[in-house]
Amino acid sequence: MFKKFNNKGFTLLELIIVITVLAILSAVAVQSFSGQGQGAKISAHASNIAQIENAADRYATDFVWKKTDLQVEIGDAHPLVTMGYLKKAPLNPWKKDKSIGGAVDLKAYSYVLDYKIVDINGKLKLNVIPRLIQVDSSGAIDAANMEATTDAEKVSAAVFVPADMDDANATAYFIEE
Repeated sequence: MFKKFNNKGFTLLELIIVITVLAILSAVAVQSFSGQGQGAKISAHASNIAQIENAADRYATDFVWKKTDLQVEIGDAHPLVTMGYLKKAPLNPWKKDKSIGGAVDLKAYSYVLDYKIVDINGKLKLNVIPRLIQVDSSGAIDAANMEATTDAEKVSAAVFVPADMDDANATAYFIEE
């Protein structure tokens, strides 16, 4: 008379509960891992800056800097690369980004060596400063003078003042080519 049902399956309520728990867990996981790509790029940028500083220091112990080596993109033809102080030209970590989540578009930025000449007890010393700077199509510093700045969580752009090649200290420091 009465048919006996096979109770080997899950009820609809049990399935809804399991799906809800999985959705909550996946939302938490996505939230915790969503910023990891940006953090990795900021770490890569910090590593690039440290490698350039190290290479520039080693280069400065062997050679005197020329004006043509500074304030240009560190590409494959730069002395730091051609003379083996860097294995290859450092790449902008944000070069291939479609968007970095803000108004800053870092695709046109490259690593450049800027400098500061200081007078220490009557002797001029050149301090080389690696920067991630907006460059034009020739690899020179773009007229906008925009530099990428980073902190632990975000990337932004700020205006910077490049060193003046015609400054009296610069004229006295650099060798004539």
